[in-house]
Amino acid sequence: MLELAEQVLKIVGGSSKLAFLTLPGDDPKLRRPDINLAAAALGWAQACGLKTV
Repeated sequence: MLELAEQVLKIVGGSSKLAFLTLPGDDPKLRRPDINLAAAALGWAQACGLKTV
């Protein structure tokens, strides 16, 4: 996610800065999204990767 955020800032320019905040106590420590569920339910498929500038 950090790489994606850095790429967005680089592309859009401006004076925005990334902020690193302490996680809330109830925030999950591990996230493992499964894009296969979206593919099956919506007929979705990844078309491209992250473009590097």
